Amino acid sequence: MLDTLNELDMGPKYRIGAVSQLTGIAVATLRVWQSRYAVVDPFKNEGGQRLYSDLEVAKLKVLKGLTHSGHSIGALSKLSLDALNELSNSTKFNHQIHAKSSVENDHIRLGVVGLALAARLEAVKFTRDFRAEDLDVEAVFFDLQEALDDPKERLGQSPFSLVLVKLNTLQSHCVEQIRALQKKLQTVPIGVIYNYAHPFCLEDILKIGIQVKREPLNNEDLAHWIKACSRPVGADVQAKTPVKQQPEQRFDSQSLAYLSTLSSTIKCECPKHLAELISQINAFAQFCQECLTLNPKDQALHEHLKEVAQTSRAMLEDALQKIVEHEGIVLPKALSQPQSLTTPSS
Repeated sequence: MLDTLNELDMGPKYRIGAVSQLTGIAVATLRVWQSRYAVVDPFKNEGGQRLYSDLEVAKLKVLKGLTHSGHSIGALSKLSLDALNELSNSTKFNHQIHAKSSVENDHIRLGVVGLALAARLEAVKFTRDFRAEDLDVEAVFFDLQEALDDPKERLGQSPFSLVLVKLNTLQSHCVEQIRALQKKLQTVPIGVIYNYAHPFCLEDILKIGIQVKREPLNNEDLAHWIKACSRPVGADVQAKTPVKQQPEQRFDSQSLAYLSTLSSTIKCECPKHLAELISQINAFAQFCQECLTLNPKDQALHEHLKEVAQTSRAMLEDALQKIVEHEGIVLPKALSQPQSLTTPSS
């Protein structure tokens, strides 16, 4: 159990950098907690430097642990150290339940590659718009190489919700580094914010399931994107969407092309129109299938659109089959699918 109020030295001792090392809280986060929530009130010396006491360091350590368990910094800021200790002790028994999923707790823990992006995320204006109690920048890296080297092993010490990477240009060597970072992080999603990218590099990064956004990006859009990216790609689809058995395609493209040319030889235009509709739906279903790999973020939507297209195609093929049988149309055997489709009703 941590020391109580009376057992801690209240004299100013530590600069903010030392406090960050002692507590594991990023300097920018400390400043936000202090300016917005007044969780501590460090002494300011004649040179304008803030110095923190043992008491304040102890309080910040407890606050970090409780926020990691899902508690709101806004609510915790109103509690004394003794009250925080009591809450911490009561939380320990259920710590695994509270901490097992940052998404379930609606608390997003970020690793950030890029100093400018980290400064933006921890600025008072951004945290005010985002609600700072929901966002915690826990590790900041200068570039991708430092994140891969991870000299302080920060990536393995915290259950990150998301790792954000800021790149001025997305090039082939960056793709390889991001691929290596993805392997290192395993299940932690990665988001990339870039200014310029070669189309082939952008395609490669999308294929491996990395979320991307291009600058300029305002704070509101950035906040929404961070929330959307903090869930593993496709997790909901795999867990909640059962695999549906779709009807097989009954008319191939050659048969549809043949039927669409019959309007000059028979009075009814319906075979032509239905064949053209089915061809368009087949093209749309193929487009949705390609979107599943190019845009993993919208995977569930495109999976649904593909299913709708396939179901619609089956209904139209039923109608086309009835017309084929009613008009006595016989498809050339070289073009037909199952033989039953080419046999008119007696």
